Amino acid sequence: MISRDQAKQILDDWQQTYIAYLDELKPRSPQIKPSKHYAHGLVGVRRCGKSWAAIELAASIATAQRSPQVRRSLYLNFEDPAFMGNDSYQNIDVLLSVDAEFEKTPITTLILDEIQNIQGWERWVRKAVDSKQTNIMITGSSAKLLSSELATSLTGRCLEHRIWPLSYKEFLNFTNRRLTTYEQHRGALSEYLQWGGFPAVVLENETRIKKELLKQYALDIVSKDVVARNAIRDRRALDQMTRYYATNISSLHSYQAIRKAFDITVDMAVDYTRYLNDAFYCFEVQRFHPNMKVQIRDPKKIYGIDTGLRNVLTQSVNQDRGKLVENVVFIELMRRGYDVNYYRGERECDFVLTENGSPHTVIQVTDSNLEEASLKEREIRGLLEAAKATKLKSGVIVTDRLHETRSIENVKIQFIPLHMWLTSDSAET
Repeated sequence: MISRDQAKQILDDWQQTYIAYLDELKPRSPQIKPSKHYAHGLVGVRRCGKSWAAIELAASIATAQRSPQVRRSLYLNFEDPAFMGNDSYQNIDVLLSVDAEFEKTPITTLILDEIQNIQGWERWVRKAVDSKQTNIMITGSSAKLLSSELATSLTGRCLEHRIWPLSYKEFLNFTNRRLTTYEQHRGALSEYLQWGGFPAVVLENETRIKKELLKQYALDIVSKDVVARNAIRDRRALDQMTRYYATNISSLHSYQAIRKAFDITVDMAVDYTRYLNDAFYCFEVQRFHPNMKVQIRDPKKIYGIDTGLRNVLTQSVNQDRGKLVENVVFIELMRRGYDVNYYRGERECDFVLTENGSPHTVIQVTDSNLEEASLKEREIRGLLEAAKATKLKSGVIVTDRLHETRSIENVKIQFIPLHMWLTSDSAET
């Protein structure tokens, strides 16, 4: 267990860091409402801004209660070297005791960053939540603090909040842009599609450093959140699959195809894909079909967590703009909490959004304005078939610039420019 002198040094160091974070803080959305009845577990891909989200919440609590932010919030990061080989949950009690000795104002909010490095943290947090004395926020890398583990460790005591890389609206806010024209948004979207939404990358001005950051993120996700967590028998195959999925975002894939491509078993392809999903590196989307066996059997579409991360792992960016746009739309749908499938019949439609298994919106995505007759036919007919198959009377086609509403074969179709759709609050407007 750490000494009280060590505890005082740790508290001083991390409070200085907390103050620096407050000075640099850029608001994100949506806001998380605090509650002393539950812990708040912030989960997501590493480096997406979980710590900042927790600190933003702590700052908002302090402001609402009209009390000094530094005194009312305590930030502890358990990646501090002081906890290496000294990782008992009793250290938290020592830290709080020393804090109470030097800071007479009670703590309103306690942020436990990278809490998975502390043995027995679950018991400590359960007790702290049950006491209802303090707002508790937990963050951790996806390597050891996934949502399923939160649910198991803190049954009935934790509210999970998924934290994503910056949305397009947040990207505009972080880069201090107030855009009014299509041309302005077109340029901003090109930057967003190229570099993605990891906060540190967005705030960095130098191209070389942006690339280095993204490459390091990709390496850390695979090494720390996949390899270190799971029994990886073939690292070469995992690296190949990682690059394969990055190259083939917004496309269908099958485990049989991966088996043949990388000379591995189907079981290994399934397992490695699941590990990458668990680390929030990529996502699989099933076909919408009333028969569950068909959903499970049919190929899945693959999407990546961030287009910037994808681009540093591949060489083809410009010619894949359409795939990047579709990927951005998918991540935005996930950020907004939708359940997402794809549709495939005689034609295809990119997204079927469901609630409790029932479809309520169909969406097609294109990086064009449908001037070309064959493209227009494909996109519109795919949406119409999906709308009729799901018995919906309306649908959305996200376009480059086209903005209008048409009624075709008794289906109301809204054509919405990408920048307008990304800055709206609903998938249907």
